[in-house]
Amino acid sequence: MPKQISSSLSVLSVADLERSRAYYRDVLGFDVTDWWAERDGLTGLALKLHQAPDPSRVFPNAPEPGSSIGIDVSAYVDNWTGLDSLYQEFKSKGAIIAMEPVVYADGGPWKEFVIEDPDGYHLAFGGIDGSREHADDFPEALEDGEMNVEIIERPEMKAAVLRIPRDGHQVREAWKKVASLLEHHPAVTDREHGYVFIPEWQWSSEVTTLWVGMAVEHFDGLPDELEQITIPAKRFARLRVDGDRTRMEQAYGYLFKWFEQGPYERDMQEGSFGYEMNRLQPINPFEIPADEINYFDYDIYAPIKEDSKFLASDRYPGVINVEIRQGRTRKIIGVKMFVDRKQTIPEQAIPKMWGEFMPRIGEITDVRQPLSTVGLYLYEPPFGPHQDFSYVAAVEVEGESQTPVPEGLTELSIPDHDFVVITYRGTSDGLGQVWDYFHGYWFPQQTEYDAVHDFEFECYDQSYLGADNGNSVFEMHFPVRKRLADKRLTDKTVVDEKGGHVLQDLRGENVRMVSFQDAVLHGIDMRNARLKHVNFVGSNWEHIYFSNVHINETQLGGTIFEHIRRPDAVKSHLDGEPGTEGWVNVEPVIFRNSDLSTAKFENCNLSDVDIQNCQLDGMRINGIPVTALLEHYLK
Repeated sequence: MPKQISSSLSVLSVADLERSRAYYRDVLGFDVTDWWAERDGLTGLALKLHQAPDPSRVFPNAPEPGSSIGIDVSAYVDNWTGLDSLYQEFKSKGAIIAMEPVVYADGGPWKEFVIEDPDGYHLAFGGIDGSREHADDFPEALEDGEMNVEIIERPEMKAAVLRIPRDGHQVREAWKKVASLLEHHPAVTDREHGYVFIPEWQWSSEVTTLWVGMAVEHFDGLPDELEQITIPAKRFARLRVDGDRTRMEQAYGYLFKWFEQGPYERDMQEGSFGYEMNRLQPINPFEIPADEINYFDYDIYAPIKEDSKFLASDRYPGVINVEIRQGRTRKIIGVKMFVDRKQTIPEQAIPKMWGEFMPRIGEITDVRQPLSTVGLYLYEPPFGPHQDFSYVAAVEVEGESQTPVPEGLTELSIPDHDFVVITYRGTSDGLGQVWDYFHGYWFPQQTEYDAVHDFEFECYDQSYLGADNGNSVFEMHFPVRKRLADKRLTDKTVVDEKGGHVLQDLRGENVRMVSFQDAVLHGIDMRNARLKHVNFVGSNWEHIYFSNVHINETQLGGTIFEHIRRPDAVKSHLDGEPGTEGWVNVEPVIFRNSDLSTAKFENCNLSDVDIQNCQLDGMRINGIPVTALLEHYLK
């Protein structure tokens, strides 16, 4: 039958026809007429933009099961070179990137990215690599999100082994012999696994030799036929192989790519061994002939070079790097929201906020390239877990830009600072690891920096592949400042009986005429102290326990106490600091025989305050004299 259809148009109903025409023309490079919008002719990507009779009647396609993005239009590009060029063109013009380029193993492999238009329609651009020059750059497992490399600390291991050429048949013969020789030997420590040791130094060319054996506690009394090897205690990258032969090959490709892309270096020095730890139950793989086996269940342990720059606890598998970085001033434009935790669930509100902001990026000029989005957290004291905060979903613009701020958006500046930059890889449900790692692991382990609690920000670039993609990467920036060297007032010390901290011992000392101007006093226990002639004007107090302190002739003029609150009794200690139980006084504060005639209480919680036998002349509540209120009440 002769060809009868030479082209077609997809029709999109839009809320604002002129806005959509401008976006497709100026941002996506379409030729736009009164009849259609097309890119590379009517046989390329051709659309008809139709003004919806009611702006609310615009219905982009819903996502398919298992996907977070619905696709409305798909376009095929001949090769990855053209696809990458198209992506860079769209991005440079401020197009809304709904999905960064992703490579899928099935279909070629297939590479694809997704653009979003002002009405939320999604246009997918993809294709196979016609030149095949990139085909080996992206092993299948890199995109499926199912493989997870863990960093494991392993103790020293001894093994009794046989050395053989790299050959599947000989591996099985060697295992049978090792198992027979060590069947009842008391030195064997692990009879649930069979080990194949790999000389890491041979990976640089070709692995030709293997060692097959069992883990032992010692080498005493071992059969003479067996060699002895010792794997020192060190860190390993562990990856489970669970599947067919294709899956096994993918796992090795994934692990090599993981080392190339991550912060660790594989230890391939002479004498360094990696190993495969094969499970012998429920099926012993060594009993299946090499040319028949098609299911594998073992763990790969690849040694990490000792001078690799980063180590994360096993509790934070998504944290793949941490470094101290000198930041730069960043100018951002975005939408700002206050998060009141009593009324708002951040995990729901923030993604919704991004969904509303992303379509507006096209309104912002001078967007800094390469494009990166910024999520800025702004905090007010008192600082602590679960506090309220302001959040800004934004995009960075050029520092010298004088671009007008679109209506409803906000311009802010992130100051230059030293930052602890933590890199996370994984799905969004594990993002909490980043905060837990910084506050619960990194910060307590060091003494060089103090945290700056005023703000922190997250940064997303092309490495972020979506909330549900296990290979998404983003950075979290925590501001810090160099900790000043401690100054000592005495050489005498005393050990805090609760936390074990070494304190300066001022017991019984007579310290006169002390100036604390611009000083920061942190973690001070002043129980039962007596101070005279103390001037606290403009001072900054943190974590000071004033129980039973007698202060005479104290000057507090000009000092403002803000955001002071009585903590719950069950939390009467300083979070994250051992030995501080009881440091926060949860008992009522008593003012006895005090002159508070000029004190001001503004926006304070004074519930359950008991005023007894006090001179109240001139005291007012919201401008009403208290004496007048009492007289009215007593009548």
